[in-house]
Amino acid sequence: GHLKQNVYLTELASPEEVIARMQLTIRSINGAMLRRVRENLIVRTEACIKARGGHIENLL
Repeated sequence: GHLKQNVYLTELASPEEVIARMQLTIRSINGAMLRRVRENLIVRTEACIKARGGHIENLL
């Protein structure tokens, strides 16, 4: 997702660089992004309930 895509955008030389990039990326997450995540979670949860815990890919 967003975090992995931005953290590993370019090659990183050290664990400290990975941590710094993660912190920078996390700070860039805004309210609109969180709303989309929440909405998607609701859709997926409802699909899971409809499928009675089975496969949901065909319902999304």
